[in-house]
Amino acid sequence: MAEFYATWCPHCQRMKSVVEEFKKLMEGAIEGVEVDVDRETALTDFYIIEATPTFILFRKGQQLWRQSG
Repeated sequence: MAEFYATWCPHCQRMKSVVEEFKKLMEGAIEGVEVDVDRETALTDFYIIEATPTFILFRKGQQLWRQSG
């Protein structure tokens, strides 16, 4: 799962504890990465991230699920 976030985003800060709990629950089943949209602009553009936070669940490189806001 990729989490696209921004350090200045209040919604991202509120989701932080939820994301950490999700990662604990899914430990061993999924791998999570955090992508700072201000630092990783190429990835942000490639995945057309228009809002933060945006979560994308991948399986073998294919997007299975995506949620923004």
